[in-house]
Amino acid sequence: MRGLLNADQAAARLGISRARIYALVRAGILQPVRLGRQIRLDPVALERLIAGGWRRVAPEKGNRTVERIDVKYGGGPSRHSEAAVDYMIAQYGNTELYAEVTPDERSEIVTFDALRTAIIDQAAEKGISRDRLRFWFDE
Repeated sequence: MRGLLNADQAAARLGISRARIYALVRAGILQPVRLGRQIRLDPVALERLIAGGWRRVAPEKGNRTVERIDVKYGGGPSRHSEAAVDYMIAQYGNTELYAEVTPDERSEIVTFDALRTAIIDQAAEKGISRDRLRFWFDE
């Protein structure tokens, strides 16, 4: 598979951690070629990602694209205290989805997954389909 990049090479090209590469794959933002438990990424797809933003292709219903809700991932002070947290936030009309957690120093994927799960649960409570949520990072 000549020309494909491993997770470390892709992370270096994007200027992010290897853990974030795996989080992008799990979120569906990057589509890897799987070789057993290993992944390889197309450098052309990475360039498109850089040029066009970090987005998943929206599913189509009939001939129209479903409107997507961007979920941003960031870090900063908590809304409830002065503690530093990682958070996800999404706005849709008058509806806000918001989750925050203290970062897990051992694994950024654990932090990302906890936030994503909380946002998906909130969306379900508000009748918003998981398919409408578009997760991306705020880098």
